[in-house]
Amino acid sequence: PPPSLPLDKKNSEFDKARYGHLRKDYYSNISKYRHLLTSPSMEIAEQDIPLYVTQDSVDQSGNKIVNYLAVKEVEISCSFPHEDIGQISLLDLPGLGDTNLIEAERLIKILSEEADFILFVRRPEANAVWGEAYLKLYQIARDALGDFPLAKCSFMILNRTKHGAEGGDNGYRCQKLQSELKETPIRVAQSIIADCSNSQEAFTQVLEPILDYLAANVQSIEKEYGRSYQKQLDVLYQNISIELDKASGALARYGDGDLLFEQLFAQFWRKLTNDLENLLAELKENRDNLDREFAQQVENAIQRCRTNTGIPSTCEEIAQRRHFFGSYNTAYNEFLHEIRTTFLGHFLYLDQAMQLSLENRKNLVVKILKSHLGELIDSEEIDFLSIIYNLLPDNCQSSQIGFQKLEQFDVSHAGRVIRLLRVNIDQLKPDTNTSALLFPEKQFTQKITAELNIEEQILETLQKLHQEAADKSETALNRILCEPSTDAYFMIEEFVDRVLRAKDVQLEWRIFLRKECYQVWPEFKQIEQRVQQQLIWRTLVERASYVNSLLIR
Repeated sequence: PPPSLPLDKKNSEFDKARYGHLRKDYYSNISKYRHLLTSPSMEIAEQDIPLYVTQDSVDQSGNKIVNYLAVKEVEISCSFPHEDIGQISLLDLPGLGDTNLIEAERLIKILSEEADFILFVRRPEANAVWGEAYLKLYQIARDALGDFPLAKCSFMILNRTKHGAEGGDNGYRCQKLQSELKETPIRVAQSIIADCSNSQEAFTQVLEPILDYLAANVQSIEKEYGRSYQKQLDVLYQNISIELDKASGALARYGDGDLLFEQLFAQFWRKLTNDLENLLAELKENRDNLDREFAQQVENAIQRCRTNTGIPSTCEEIAQRRHFFGSYNTAYNEFLHEIRTTFLGHFLYLDQAMQLSLENRKNLVVKILKSHLGELIDSEEIDFLSIIYNLLPDNCQSSQIGFQKLEQFDVSHAGRVIRLLRVNIDQLKPDTNTSALLFPEKQFTQKITAELNIEEQILETLQKLHQEAADKSETALNRILCEPSTDAYFMIEEFVDRVLRAKDVQLEWRIFLRKECYQVWPEFKQIEQRVQQQLIWRTLVERASYVNSLLIR
């Protein structure tokens, strides 16, 4: 069964009547007309019209035909018998009080848009009164016309039936309703009683009075219509103007490259400063700690130094060298030169190792910059810094200095490690070594055993000097194991000061990034498309504004 009528509607006669009609006709007969609900529009023969529009048709078995329940709209074209009158269109809507009017407001909307004159036609039944259903529907019709007075463009036709018709003669009921009409809110230009089944009477008592009324009042009605519609147009114009103002500003900044740049730059600056300051804080925390990679390189160098000394491995080599030079002192000094250069050779690359550690710190900066500069530069190597330097405009001097100094910062050319070591290996230099005086020249006639004793002394002395130099160098190098960390901190601190803290440096970044914004931010690649969309939108709004202006002309 269908749901019952809601409690809040049970006191409404109109709602109760409509619910009863829906339940009795539409719900109970759904199986008879369901197939028509999904069918497309169709053309039917003239003789079949009653089968789809009348409510009292029956089939051959006497069963009621309910096709009308599925019909939304019917269009009928025919010749009008009174050619002298002109073209007349009749829009037949469900009548006042007709409970078939399920979509009353939609149909009245059609009436307000297509009708020039309205006829309310009612056939008074037994005990007829102007009940709630009629008053409510009249109110809907009046509201549909807005400010235009319905009383000036409507007639009430009370359809009289005579003896022999269904319901019998209702002349008295027609007169009664006509007299009671003035006591209701229903206002019409005229109320007429006529037998609409009689074509002659319908013409003389209904159509002719309507035409006479229109002829006499057409100008005033047209003016009233004009004022009413103009008022509606004014309201419509104002409402549309408000919406067009909103539409005009909707994309005002959509293609604004300056606004987009400011938004993106603010994000860029916040993230860049945060990342660089975090890196600097980390380097500061570790600036007094040894650099593990550099420390390992130092340890390896010392190990090689102690292993590969350059010292003669046998006394025989010393004897051969003495015979070659003809002097123990000369041979000894030559060995010092060779041992010293071999010694230092093991440490030559430590300056590069220290620089490599700094390059790794530079790469941390490059990584940060790369993450915030989009596709500006493909390179992720140190040359990234020199590329940025070359891209910076000439008026970005603080930034240029920062990038240039960071890129050029190099400790390997200073020879810091070798300078430190040379201070500790003076005993490996002939001019500062006194051991040579211990080896006076022996007469050739001395025994060979005496010569071998001198060679052993030379070998022992060389080994001792090398050991002392290695120990001093190891101690000295251990004191600088934290220098790469310290250098890295001050190197990056100087860079951060130059590119973040110097006067007007933020302006320099703005100048630089405004020039390179299409490479840095993908959003700018869409800006041209946005500008085109904005132009199209503006054109559409202007066209709509022009059309809207026609409403008040």
